[in-house]
Amino acid sequence: VSASTAQADSLKTTGYVGVNYGVLKQYNRFFDDGKKHYETDKVFIRVGGEINEYFDSELRLGLTAGDKKETLRDTRFTPAGVDGSKGTFSHDYLLTLLLKAGYPIGPIKPYAAVGYTFGQERLTYPGGKATARFDDFTFGGGIDIDLGSRLVVNAEWIQYDNMDGIRLKGPSAGLAWRF
Repeated sequence: VSASTAQADSLKTTGYVGVNYGVLKQYNRFFDDGKKHYETDKVFIRVGGEINEYFDSELRLGLTAGDKKETLRDTRFTPAGVDGSKGTFSHDYLLTLLLKAGYPIGPIKPYAAVGYTFGQERLTYPGGKATARFDDFTFGGGIDIDLGSRLVVNAEWIQYDNMDGIRLKGPSAGLAWRF
């Protein structure tokens, strides 16, 4: 019995690497388009590992896949006397450390996640650019669905930042490969 248990333990996968695509929404601080929020597309590269059956740790890097370009409303970023100047907003990076707590129910594992995010945003405008770094607590929840012993489908909702009323949040979905 102990030989078969050792063999089963040696086949168990504990690490994973994955990619998610998300559309994150945040409060509109820059653009004069009449909208309270705007969305930016993100690609997340995820690397994590199973601590035990109920807990995973994860490091993820988020990059902007689609910049937001609109008319600026903040006159600090428009040339003097020029109306209708366009600006482009993006996140240079989002680096997030997460602890995920879940309960496996067959091939499905719903989870809650808490962690911390470090990020940098960039606004490019006529005549220059501005960058700002931020960091804040992160929380959310999601579900992992095993499609075999190695492939996992993931869907989640995470709030990455709530500093200064930004509230960077939204859904993402993706795939992961266990090793």
